[in-house]
Amino acid sequence: MPEPRRTRDIIREFAASDETVLTLQFDGTHENVSDHWHAFLTDDRWNFVKKGIIITITRNMSSGRVKNWLLRRMGMKIGRKVFIASAVELDIQFPELITIDDGAILGMHSHIATHEVTHTHIRLGKVHVGKNALIGGQATVRSGVKIGDNSVVALRSFVTEDVPTNTLVTGMPARVTKPLHGSV
Repeated sequence: MPEPRRTRDIIREFAASDETVLTLQFDGTHENVSDHWHAFLTDDRWNFVKKGIIITITRNMSSGRVKNWLLRRMGMKIGRKVFIASAVELDIQFPELITIDDGAILGMHSHIATHEVTHTHIRLGKVHVGKNALIGGQATVRSGVKIGDNSVVALRSFVTEDVPTNTLVTGMPARVTKPLHGSV
């Protein structure tokens, strides 16, 4: 019987692929979802601890070069002149699936998710925030979503689908409100 693939190998292969979402089905019953999740994480606990420490430290830092440098050390792809406000919730488990392009802004208490756990599966998704995009305060971006260049996600919105370039989205779930002209 072949040996099961290790979590870090699954993540590395997924990150290098062109796919934006990876769904890993559970075997068994709904009652043992916690067992499935913890088994998925077990082979790389030290790496998860390091990510947790860096995320915790940077969460309360003001935006700047040191914060972005620390986040890059975990594998996040962060462009130049990116502003990540304090209290932003970056996915603690798989931050290496997050890309933030030049000039993007993440507002206070916004949340970027790269994983979801349900009773039947784990969903991993790359999140890409485009150039000069703005994620408003308390907004949430779901795993597997791309925010287009120069787009705005309004305060407290929940983004479940890709946002086109130069677009304002608002609401829960977020809907296109209007096209934007020029940069944010």
